[in-house]
Amino acid sequence: MGPEYITPEELALWAATWERHAQRADSAAREWAEIEADPTQSSTARISAARAARTVRANAAEYRAEAAVMREGEVPEPYWHLYTTDPAADPDAPASTAP
Repeated sequence: MGPEYITPEELALWAATWERHAQRADSAAREWAEIEADPTQSSTARISAARAARTVRANAAEYRAEAAVMREGEVPEPYWHLYTTDPAADPDAPASTAP
């Protein structure tokens, strides 16, 4: 079974969802950064918070990059095996979307 057709409208909804994921990751990064900067926290907690902050910042950047691709009407590379924007590639795609 090949990739499933995804409409531009669905991609736009996905992009908005990925942007919300990025915003939540940014919020988490700020919380972790506060713990990292808190001198009342143990050194282990502060080191762990620093690592967590880096991780969620990287996640936010990845979410935003994928959202940008989706807003351009394309499927991000990690999902190429699941989805396509080419209706001809999916025999179950609505006939009205075929070129």
